Amino acid sequence: MSGYDKLGEPGAPAEGPGGKAKEAEGKSALVIEDDERTRPALVDVLETMGYRVHSASTGTAGAEILEALNGNVDVILCDMHLPDGDGHDLAQLFGRRWRQPRFLLISGESKTGSEGGFDDRYRWLSKPFTVADLRAAIRALTG
Repeated sequence: MSGYDKLGEPGAPAEGPGGKAKEAEGKSALVIEDDERTRPALVDVLETMGYRVHSASTGTAGAEILEALNGNVDVILCDMHLPDGDGHDLAQLFGRRWRQPRFLLISGESKTGSEGGFDDRYRWLSKPFTVADLRAAIRALTG
């Protein structure tokens, strides 16, 4: 697995080879993930990339954060299966309301890349994935 453990498992490094970090300095992210092990791991990876990160465990809490920020986040990482709704529906709702954010939808389903009927602001990442996979998906999404 390219020297990386699965995300959220003990020992998963937050930085890639060479300790490269801060490539996203000045940008912000929102993580919406209900899993108590995965959410902090996602936050850690984004922070090492330089993102200022907000996080929520439900779609409702994520929507409240996004509303308070007036939609001003660069990327949203959202689990597809949340306790209070579907990440796909949430991403479509956010995407209609705010044009700026890009969405990385995280799922146990086998969709990857930009499949799923979305425009180029949306990408899929299937579980399980490595830290390297996550960083690559974020980079591909945010250009």
